[in-house]
Amino acid sequence: IISENTYSTSDITKLNLEIDADTVTLISEDRTDFYIQNKELEDLTYKVEKIDDTLSIIQNRDHVNSFFSLNWAKNKVFTKTPLIIKVPSSLELDYSIQINGGIINIDQIKGKNIDLDVNAGTISINELSSSKLSLNLNAGSLELNSIVSSYIDVKVNAGAATLKNVSASTVDIDVSAGACS
Repeated sequence: IISENTYSTSDITKLNLEIDADTVTLISEDRTDFYIQNKELEDLTYKVEKIDDTLSIIQNRDHVNSFFSLNWAKNKVFTKTPLIIKVPSSLELDYSIQINGGIINIDQIKGKNIDLDVNAGTISINELSSSKLSLNLNAGSLELNSIVSSYIDVKVNAGAATLKNVSASTVDIDVSAGACS
């Protein structure tokens, strides 16, 4: 089952994502509201709520007991429809994104402070502008393309980081085990 909903941008200054395992697409679009498309499978759902100035999208935790089954991840998450979040291109938000395992694709986002923490997976960011961009990847691959930010902090424990067309006043990159180009 695919669920599609829109949410008002009124008083929202921050977008918070807490994802256990999924593919996420975050893009900006010429629109006046937030658009969220997600799948609702037997034990994979999302809670979307506005608390003060923050719109939070939180994946349920019911599937955690079976998460270590690769069959669960393959059949229910990565081969199915991604969680799609469309934000108005006119908004500059703070972003707090935490993903335990999965893939995140970010395209054409303007933000203030963007914090992205992925335990294992793939981060792909294309056309992003921000005051501060902080990326922490425990294991996997990271690709940045066409990034403009005052400050960029990238930490990769194990994996690869590729940066193309990156412009920043300060760039801190730490790849513990792997490659950076």
